[in-house]
Amino acid sequence: MPWQMGSHALREAEQQCLVRDANEAAELLNVALIMETKRRDLRCECGDGACLARVSMTHAEYEAVRVYGSRFVIGVDHENPESAWVLSENARFGVIDVVAGDARHQVLTRNPRHAWVDDTTQDAIGQASLEPERIN
Repeated sequence: MPWQMGSHALREAEQQCLVRDANEAAELLNVALIMETKRRDLRCECGDGACLARVSMTHAEYEAVRVYGSRFVIGVDHENPESAWVLSENARFGVIDVVAGDARHQVLTRNPRHAWVDDTTQDAIGQASLEPERIN
């Protein structure tokens, strides 16, 4: 299957999730800053554990990326074309969408803004459903 990825892609997805979690905490601090205070830069979410790149973005730009659980903010040209597509890029950062099957599932289930229920869940009339259900 073309979208099945090996352990490298899963490690990369795990790294992306860890940095996303750290950036979520940093963005909470940014929101709490006084208006005249310079925002803190965020970490690149490229998936390379050795990457130390920082990205500068507004709160609105950050929130636009976080609407989708499979999207990550990266330094310019930090994408891995084997697992992600570049959706947009500017002089300060790029936005990627993780498209590789197992890696995509991993980043979606680890998204701190959306809870996913795996396995079977009960539908509205109490019947078991095999489809994952998104809970907001």
